[in-house]
Amino acid sequence: MLPKRCTPGVTQSDHNRANYSLRYRFHSAMLGSLGIGANLNSWDEGQLEEARNLIAEYKVIRPIVQNGQMYRLRRFGEAANQAVQYQTADGSAGVVLAFERREHFWHNQSRLHLQNLQSDQRYLLSGDLSEGHPRYLSGQALMEYGLLPKQENGPYSSALVRYNIANI
Repeated sequence: MLPKRCTPGVTQSDHNRANYSLRYRFHSAMLGSLGIGANLNSWDEGQLEEARNLIAEYKVIRPIVQNGQMYRLRRFGEAANQAVQYQTADGSAGVVLAFERREHFWHNQSRLHLQNLQSDQRYLLSGDLSEGHPRYLSGQALMEYGLLPKQENGPYSSALVRYNIANI
């Protein structure tokens, strides 16, 4: 799939009676060319501010999503959680979008093992990381040990983590 040709959009949250957070809907739409098909006149000031922030975040990652390499870290439809990694061709920067569709009290989130990183480089991580998660990890650690994004409690939660080679 070429992300440039994928045009998902942010729609109203009552589709199929599921309670999708605005954040989840935006993160889903960020999997391609972000579009908004919801009635913005029905959003309150808090939702509009959140949307502005998410659009600004998308503008930062858009070149990587639209022009980079895509790796499915968790296949869609096979489990309650899915994740996609987008990365620049040279592996110097990337973004991970992770989604949780259901909430189970027995469910422990598993680590996401990134792909095709430069194993000898240190990466700076930013975004939705679990509490206590290191901000710097080697490419080898991210591929073998993995990444644990922080997601909201409840069904239909999402996380976005950016990474780039650290200039230390």
